[in-house]
Amino acid sequence: MLTSFLGCAVVAALPTVSPGPDVAIVLRTALGSGRRAALCSALGTATGCFVWGPAGVAGLTAMLWASRGAYDALRIAGAAYLVWVRRRLEQVTGAVLFGLGAAVAVETAR
Repeated sequence: MLTSFLGCAVVAALPTVSPGPDVAIVLRTALGSGRRAALCSALGTATGCFVWGPAGVAGLTAMLWASRGAYDALRIAGAAYLVWVRRRLEQVTGAVLFGLGAAVAVETAR
């Protein structure tokens, strides 16, 4: 279970440190209220992400550990999402993507 938790924690950390709505809030605060307010805003959003992110991962890990049905549903939903992303990418680029060569096909289509 510890290995599963650590794997989920690493995956959850990636969106936590990438730019998103939090960056927009900090920028808006910096432009409207100055440097000190922006720093407080950044510390507040980072604290929230690093507290609620692992808590959510722990809850999801516990749920998936306890329920085989929930695990299968999440696994199937994830696979369906990846198929949807691939089809959208094929529509946008006009390239037909095959396995590991998909990145090459996308670059060639651009």
